[in-house]
Amino acid sequence: GRESVARLAATPPPWAGKDASGAVKRAVNGTRAATLNASQQTAVRRALTRTLSVWQGPPGTGKTRALCAYVEACVFFARDENKNGSRKNNAGFSGPAVLACAASNVAVDNIVDGLCGSDTRVGVGNSRRPLRVVRIGSPAKVQAKLVNSTLGAQAALTPLGVKASAIRAAARGDYTAKGASARRLALQLETQAAQFVLRNADVVCATCVGAGDDLLEGFTFRVACVDEAAQCPEPAALIPIAKALSAVLVGDAKQLPPTVTSVDAQRAG
Repeated sequence: GRESVARLAATPPPWAGKDASGAVKRAVNGTRAATLNASQQTAVRRALTRTLSVWQGPPGTGKTRALCAYVEACVFFARDENKNGSRKNNAGFSGPAVLACAASNVAVDNIVDGLCGSDTRVGVGNSRRPLRVVRIGSPAKVQAKLVNSTLGAQAALTPLGVKASAIRAAARGDYTAKGASARRLALQLETQAAQFVLRNADVVCATCVGAGDDLLEGFTFRVACVDEAAQCPEPAALIPIAKALSAVLVGDAKQLPPTVTSVDAQRAG
């Protein structure tokens, strides 16, 4: 029943035990979450220590802005914990902390834009750095100003990506068995480069359906966020949620509903 769902939602995730209040405070104060209004800060703090949170608000109330601040706080929390060497509640965490999704490419780009424009720094001392944000999806569907954040663009800049590019260039026009073998090697190196970028990311952004990409197989995120959640069909929303230990759903049921083209599905509700 509702009480059971509420109890499960309020259950702290593995890393947020009774001694998490200090880490939560540092995560909020060390990121743009500190600039949010009182109700938004409360939502961020609670979401950091719950298995499931739902944020609802009408247009113009800053839901996406608050979500970006929450994502920053999640990353700060995770890296702060790793910095202090705490593994008591860490559940063996490594790799990207947050999987940030939405139903549409436009909504995902809004998240990416908000995170890439952040001045939040994570890490230790002089090694503090900007957030590492990776956008999964076809570059053709990503805003031009955000193309450099795509997985392909970042993977191409790695040593493995550069080597793969050189192999492809050398094999261009070669349709012999040797050329085919070179292209297979290049593809293998490109896959390894993409996996390297993902392992070292802080946040992975994708559409809900895009979160099912084979490259994310085996990753377990601390948090999955779904923006414009009311526009996302339930099966699609479950894709990112199933890849994380906790989730935050953000949206407004009074706005646009999911786009469902199946007549049978519409009749079934």
